[in-house]
Amino acid sequence: MNHGAPAIALVLVLLASTTLDAAAQPSQPPGQAPATQPTQPPVLCPVTGKPIDRLCVARFRGKWVYFAAADAQKKFEADPYEYADGVQAQWLADKPLRVQVKCPVTGDLPNPEIYVGQGEDAVFFASDEARQKWQADRAPFEKRLEADCYTFQTQCVTCGGAIAPAASRQADDRTVYFCCDGCAAEFPKNKNEYLKQADAQVRANKTAWLTRLLEQKLGAPATKDADAKPR
Repeated sequence: MNHGAPAIALVLVLLASTTLDAAAQPSQPPGQAPATQPTQPPVLCPVTGKPIDRLCVARFRGKWVYFAAADAQKKFEADPYEYADGVQAQWLADKPLRVQVKCPVTGDLPNPEIYVGQGEDAVFFASDEARQKWQADRAPFEKRLEADCYTFQTQCVTCGGAIAPAASRQADDRTVYFCCDGCAAEFPKNKNEYLKQADAQVRANKTAWLTRLLEQKLGAPATKDADAKPR
């Protein structure tokens, strides 16, 4: 029996739903050039310069760093600052598609130093006690994690910086995130435009995320790089 079939079907349904949502958005006004999608640069190992394998991952300065192979990861861990330029280049190329903004156990802000797992599979918690509850029995919290603890809005709509989960504002039926309280204070001055930007981010990142999940379920590379290994 193929136990992966239901998961693949679910991803396909969600991807189709996201695509239909995007198609339902208003078209560009006549005479206005359509917005162009930026070309996604390849995600490269900071040690070897080769495409990454997302199974080879380390934590560095509060972020994840991916490598082409285990040997490259070992070299990095021996002297991480030797590869600082490569790390910065990777972070610029591999911006997150979603951000965890709540602890699945308590619903509070997650602590970036308290987590289980690695890379895209990592789950962050508000406290050690919350992490211990998850490790003891994660089943009661898994549904909340996926339904309520992530946002696909990963960049501040005011300045374009990475969001800080603590800097948020409620707007209509959603939460909008910013990089800082200063940017959040600017939100009411152009609310409708910022909401459009937030919605566009969510649609684009959710589509990319679901596409990546589908590739992983089908055994395709997690990145578009031909040499990257399947997860």
